[in-house]
Amino acid sequence: MPRSNAAARRVVLRRLLKKHVTRTQEDLAGRLADEGYRVSQATVSRDLKAIGAERATGASGKALYRLPDPEAAEAEAGTGLLRKRLQSFVTGFEGSLNLTVVHTQPSTAPSVASALDAAALDGVIGTVAGDDTVIVVSRDPEGGTNLAHRLGRMLKG
Repeated sequence: MPRSNAAARRVVLRRLLKKHVTRTQEDLAGRLADEGYRVSQATVSRDLKAIGAERATGASGKALYRLPDPEAAEAEAGTGLLRKRLQSFVTGFEGSLNLTVVHTQPSTAPSVASALDAAALDGVIGTVAGDDTVIVVSRDPEGGTNLAHRLGRMLKG
């Protein structure tokens, strides 16, 4: 009996993408059918989008479908959140020695500090948030000014 649960089908789709080099959506539809999920190419397309699969070029130079690197996707998401929070709440930066002071609108510093922590920026040891100020501690003894400039570039988009 054919299965129709989209969530379960997407779990199988992820497993198939991890296990097999897959070049076409039709190939995926066939592999899903072998697993008991009879679906059209359009359904495979929607499922690929839903699970975040991407079309990439393999080592052979041919296109294939793959799941994104979870660490890269997480870092990109964290950086996107940080950029959004910087643009929404930050009013300025100052750097000195290994510290960067991030000035924010009142009561938004904890949100900015959380985004800084989630972004896991290279060289950042941690953050301390007040009401309208975040102190960011850099691993580099002279990294405060560089980090302030880096965050300023992110703020500008």
